[in-house]
Amino acid sequence: MISTSTGNLSLVPRLTTQLLPEKNTTNQNPRAHMIGATGAGMKAFAEVLLDDGWILTGSDSNSDPDSLSLLEKHGMVISRKHEPELVSKFVDLVIYSAAIPETNIERHRAKKLAILQLSYVDAIARLMQGQRGIAVAGTHGKSSTTALIASLLEDSGAGPTFLCGAQRLQDDRNGKLGSGEVTIAEACEYRSHFLSLRPEIICLLGIEADHFDCFPDLNSAIAVYRQFVSNLPDGGRLVYNLDCEISSELAHYSNVQTVSFSVNSDNADWFSSSKSGETTVFHQGVPQQTFDFGLPGKHNLLNLTAAFATAEQFLPDASNPDLIQGLDVSCQLKRRFEIIEASETRIIIDDYAHHPTEISATILVARQRFPESRLVCCFQPHQLSRTQNLRHEFIEALSLADRVYLLPVFGAREQSSDEFCAESQRLVELLQSRDVSATFVPALDR
Repeated sequence: MISTSTGNLSLVPRLTTQLLPEKNTTNQNPRAHMIGATGAGMKAFAEVLLDDGWILTGSDSNSDPDSLSLLEKHGMVISRKHEPELVSKFVDLVIYSAAIPETNIERHRAKKLAILQLSYVDAIARLMQGQRGIAVAGTHGKSSTTALIASLLEDSGAGPTFLCGAQRLQDDRNGKLGSGEVTIAEACEYRSHFLSLRPEIICLLGIEADHFDCFPDLNSAIAVYRQFVSNLPDGGRLVYNLDCEISSELAHYSNVQTVSFSVNSDNADWFSSSKSGETTVFHQGVPQQTFDFGLPGKHNLLNLTAAFATAEQFLPDASNPDLIQGLDVSCQLKRRFEIIEASETRIIIDDYAHHPTEISATILVARQRFPESRLVCCFQPHQLSRTQNLRHEFIEALSLADRVYLLPVFGAREQSSDEFCAESQRLVELLQSRDVSATFVPALDR
């Protein structure tokens, strides 16, 4: 349970020296203000700081209601709007999300008061200092794999600190401060943010074209991933997806030890297969364990294999049966094939899939799980640039549903325009030309 007191931790929260090395403070409970506080990553960091005994305030003009409620429940004071008065002279540190510009009035106030400001990714980088860092990177599956690695290491008694981009259903957490020396965090390629991190291990899940507002083509993204991998230290390791041609090529030219994982090739160091509801994990061709794995789909099987391959770098007995316990429940994440209603007449599934590859995977899993059901897909495209650049791929993915309802594009980090509606209407017309039953819905409350 999150606590704003230090509990059994040291009198001065131990993260003080990592996050505030320049500040000679005797404050037993340092104070941080978080701008954009309810985003998934920021919530994770807030939970880690609360575990460490920090006093937190925050602001978010576009707050997530669930995250807001959970953080407030555990003592964090959060404003629904940005105000300079929220940053007082007693604040030791300001942490801001990637969506918060330098012109933000609270950041301007912090600068005037000479308060240290860290972006979310820079705060993670400091958190990893002095720790054995694991960075989970790739286009798909970062949150699920991060949660799986954390679960394996928690069950082993390693006491990891983790920061996940999705909320665990078992405890409503995105992040947690551990007692051990391992820190696990998602490493996002957006704006090359992950280049700030210096992990000991990179778990590379796979690379596809995405974030077109940063990378105009796939090659520009690959170049940044290559730089990220090249930053691994001597003695570092790259755990990579053998099923991804790009990841395999980066591993081939890497100067560090590499470990491969796969669900298609048993030549990989770690390989998993699933038959008749039972999953078997192999290491170097030798079966390690067979068990029931509750997360559906081949993509989740790949994430599981990646988690074992990564956890094994810290735990020689990663195949220990005791580590399997709890995986079926503890790795269920909010909005990752989350069944939020089930009755005799309908089943409603919430999923964060926003890339065509992810949409296809989600729909195919739904088909497999509920083969007799009519499948209706309600989708809100995320980012205009992604939707336009992958228009053909979106049509292919959405065509797998029996009926499609499309909302206007959610313009994350993009200035609102008429194209948000026009692009979704264009998708509807293209789906209809394929005889897919598709309807444009102008507002979310419909």
